[in-house]
Amino acid sequence: DFIMRARVLKLYRDALRTARRAPPHSR
Repeated sequence: DFIMRARVLKLYRDALRTARRAPPHSR
């Protein structure tokens, strides 16, 4: 469970970074 949670956290952080880096008009 610990590894799974760590992986999820990493994916979440990566997603946040990607969303922030992506332009606001990315429709």
